[in-house]
Amino acid sequence: MNPFRKFAALVRRLRNAEHFGFYEYIVKFLTLHLAEIPEIKPLCDSFFARFQKEDEIFKHSLQAEETGPIRDLFILMRNEFMIIKRVVETAAYTDVQAEKVAAEKLSLVVKTYKKVPSAAMNEASALVINMIQDLRLSKNAASVATLGLSTHVDKMEEHNEAFRELYLARAQEIESLADMGNMREARPLTDESFNLVAYALGGDYVTAVASGNTARAAILKVIIDGINAIVLQYEHIYARRSPGATIDQPDKIEPDTPEDEIPVFAVDAQTVSFVENDGGPVMIVVLGNASRLAELHPDLSDAELLLTNADGLDVAFPIDGYATETVGESEQTTGLRVRGPSGRWFDSPFRGIGPAEAKIMNDEDALLAVLTGVIYPETFVN
Repeated sequence: MNPFRKFAALVRRLRNAEHFGFYEYIVKFLTLHLAEIPEIKPLCDSFFARFQKEDEIFKHSLQAEETGPIRDLFILMRNEFMIIKRVVETAAYTDVQAEKVAAEKLSLVVKTYKKVPSAAMNEASALVINMIQDLRLSKNAASVATLGLSTHVDKMEEHNEAFRELYLARAQEIESLADMGNMREARPLTDESFNLVAYALGGDYVTAVASGNTARAAILKVIIDGINAIVLQYEHIYARRSPGATIDQPDKIEPDTPEDEIPVFAVDAQTVSFVENDGGPVMIVVLGNASRLAELHPDLSDAELLLTNADGLDVAFPIDGYATETVGESEQTTGLRVRGPSGRWFDSPFRGIGPAEAKIMNDEDALLAVLTGVIYPETFVN
């Protein structure tokens, strides 16, 4: 007789944050009752140590994945570039001869670095370094001053340096995380240690009941019931976000993809195109190994492609289904059919989309896949 609810299959299917939270509750609960179970304290200590390792990896992974502050600094830097660009473009039409001459000189510099707004963040940062050097050359410095751009050049440099410092810190964080290990390695070790604790508690309880030691059985039952209550809570959490889940039989639930195993698909930027249908334009996004995505998620009718544009604005594009083409006598899946939000395209450029900015989400906000590469290098139009 096993007094525990089935939890082995459940913990394997929990997302990383849920897995961490589940065991955090277990650790706190067992710590309160250690004095009552001194004979299995060594097993508990081993379990606590492995959970502590998972805790460290989980927190480091969150820090490594945090891209918000980096993007914020990048946007500030890029905004200064856009101010400089607009001032130079506008000054070309002024009646003030000195400003017009200055604009003509600086327009050559601006055109040289015109890719800054659309380039990937690290590439754009490198371009800005070179641009600042060119703007501060003796032949250009007077023109910068004439157009009142000195402060904006200084601010662009300041934001870019802060961006590069934070970008480097994040890279070091990722390197540190690689040395430390990952959740895929840590989670099974925590599971294994807790299984030993549960096995020992369950065995002691069965022995106490069989031998008539009611006092001992009562003490162990309180601990086992407490753990079962935590398991039950996480069964509910899993069931709420997993179609077809059953609370009493969590081991029969179709497994969910752990966060560190979310599939990644590369976008073929050269083959992004528009086609017309009855509901308006549909963007065809060609993916590498699109057939694999179709195998994992045959139906994407409830899913959206979430993109972050160059202004940091998140926009969800409903997925119309899979794009296919006939090759010989067979039909092959080539990518996604994506509709504009509310039947129209926004007029903001979506450029340099990376793993943190392009996601396929279902209607329950579950992450199905991430995309890498440029989604569309030009401006969407109505």
